[in-house]
Amino acid sequence: MKSRDIFRTKQRGSALIEALVAMLVFALGVLGMLGVQIKSVADNQNATQRVVAARLADDLFERMKTNAGGVSNINTYVMGVDEWSSPNPVPSDDGRCDQNFCTPNSQAAFDRWQWRLRVVNMLPGGQATTFISPADPRQLGVMVAWPIRKTDAAVTASGTMDNTKTNFKFGWLNVDVPGGASCPADMVCHVAFSQP
Repeated sequence: MKSRDIFRTKQRGSALIEALVAMLVFALGVLGMLGVQIKSVADNQNATQRVVAARLADDLFERMKTNAGGVSNINTYVMGVDEWSSPNPVPSDDGRCDQNFCTPNSQAAFDRWQWRLRVVNMLPGGQATTFISPADPRQLGVMVAWPIRKTDAAVTASGTMDNTKTNFKFGWLNVDVPGGASCPADMVCHVAFSQP
């Protein structure tokens, strides 16, 4: 009888330990699924931004094709490889081609202004520039850029981005066109070319 009581005393609390271990395994599984879900949402958002950037580039190409002089003189649509600022100043009343008749050059300036405004509105923190293709002077290049999200980038404990890790991790996102535009630091870029 005594040995049976000793055995029961040694077994006391084992069910509680088993329950705690089961809860720990369950919690780790839930955290793993949550991590996969968060990564999936982030990848979805990145893909959406890429689609928006591609549509914005197509939008400028279509604007250029509808301008009677845009196809013959693509230089009127060139902003320059270093011009990344937000939208150009608002055109004067004479340059507002949505209200007045415009020359092809005025239409090109209005299209650039309107298009860059769309870039800023459709891509948070978005910037854009256009340039002549270094490989073919008959092609217009468009580079649309938007910021790397801090959740995707390597962030230090102080909350600032660690550029050494970010540039290594996201180097494939930073598209540079030799002799053309370069993707700004801490940005993701989309490049497209069109020959009207």
